[in-house]
Amino acid sequence: METSDPSIIGYRIYRNARYGDSLQLISGLVTLEKIAETLFVDSSLGLSGRQSYGYAVRSESKSHVLSDFSDTLYARPAIALSLPTPIGLSATQPNGKFQKTVMLFWLDMTSYDEAISGYRIYRRKVSQKETPDFTPLSDSLLSTEQNYLTDTTLSEFGVYAYAVQAFGRFESKSAMSTPVQVEYKQLPLVPPADVHAAATTQGVKITWGETVQEHLSGYRLYRYERGKTPTVLATLPPDQQEFLDKSAKKGALYFYFITSLDKEGESAPSEEVGLRP
Repeated sequence: METSDPSIIGYRIYRNARYGDSLQLISGLVTLEKIAETLFVDSSLGLSGRQSYGYAVRSESKSHVLSDFSDTLYARPAIALSLPTPIGLSATQPNGKFQKTVMLFWLDMTSYDEAISGYRIYRRKVSQKETPDFTPLSDSLLSTEQNYLTDTTLSEFGVYAYAVQAFGRFESKSAMSTPVQVEYKQLPLVPPADVHAAATTQGVKITWGETVQEHLSGYRLYRYERGKTPTVLATLPPDQQEFLDKSAKKGALYFYFITSLDKEGESAPSEEVGLRP
């Protein structure tokens, strides 16, 4: 507030809480400063960062005559909004733990606070060695009408934690919700079916049916004779469904079985087939 009128001794500050409301006096006489501008800070109790307030000034002369109101200016106090923490977060796996679909749901928090304008979902993989920070599933906010999300972006098996956070006007945000956890498990490997063995002029031909498994890396073929320990005859790629055992001796009784392989290990053995070439 500036003035060059020597008769002015100070100012009175007025405020309203809403556009169009009458202005109410909120200060005593704010005396002139020796510097060019007079400063007033409104530190009234009860001010809220959720709204803007209108301010106007009237100058007061040495004879205590008040001027007309100045123009009304509106400003919002730089008071952080305290948004409620989302509650009721749940996570379900409608297709079971062996599928990467996770459905998340939480309570509509706008019924608690109309200042909420959106939500953000966070996820982290739970590890025994370290607990990484939560990372958002998306850079954009979910609207207040969407208090649910389906996550299909899991890429690794393991336990995952989810949390939700509310965002509001004036860059406000709530605390993170209480996390919930789900486990994305790998389907157990199954061995090939339809294993057959047939004698040929070149040896024993073993065949088996194709297995459709997401993380299949190959097959392992075993052979043994009665009373002896099975040994690995061959490790084969996942697109191969037959093998010719040229080392089989004529007249010996052999038993064969196959297992499926992935980076985590090996399946149970298939049914055995026996043959005397």
